[in-house]
Amino acid sequence: MQIKGDGLLVMTKRKAIRNIIFVLVITGALHIFLEAARYIQVYELTPLDKRVRDYSLTVQTGFLTSLFSFVTSLASVPFTTILTAVISMVFFAFRKIREGLFLIVSVSGGGLCNYLLKAFYERERPASNQLIEVSGFSFPSGHAMNAVTLYGMTAVLLSHMIRALSLKVVTALFFGLVIAGIGVSRVYLGVHYASDVLSGYMIGVVWVLLVLWGYRYMFVKQKCTN
Repeated sequence: MQIKGDGLLVMTKRKAIRNIIFVLVITGALHIFLEAARYIQVYELTPLDKRVRDYSLTVQTGFLTSLFSFVTSLASVPFTTILTAVISMVFFAFRKIREGLFLIVSVSGGGLCNYLLKAFYERERPASNQLIEVSGFSFPSGHAMNAVTLYGMTAVLLSHMIRALSLKVVTALFFGLVIAGIGVSRVYLGVHYASDVLSGYMIGVVWVLLVLWGYRYMFVKQKCTN
């Protein structure tokens, strides 16, 4: 009885620590997003926007333009819609119904959130040096948010299924590079400011963590009922 009680206490402490970390990360990400939003409404461009934009103009080459045009397509709405459907169907095929559903919620909910935020802030895109044609408002970056809600969420879900630590690390690094590359591509191609991308990442993290909170709640509830 004592051993079982000690084990329950350890699990409760771990859950409390995990919840505290979730709250801290969500609070920090929201703070960064709101500060960026406040700044651009007053000054239009942040110091980071100016420095990154000026630097990106000095490194443009034909090869990089082709590379980043491909990378940025990995977070386009048509591609992420198809990929989300494919990954979800794979989860369903392996009887991971909950994982597939939460991935769909992550991507679709994130897309709706981004649409509403863009409509609210109505920040115009960079007026010059665009290397690809785009439309719509700029803040926060939809591609950056799509990258987090799709690739970030997929990485987390896979980490729950993979047992080998080395594979967990490889998975995290791979999806992390994809997410980072998509953000860089948006600034390089001149269709977003750096603050757009950073804010897209932040609000994407907030949404994914909220979805994961629901995922963990259902997971624990299912274990308790079994």
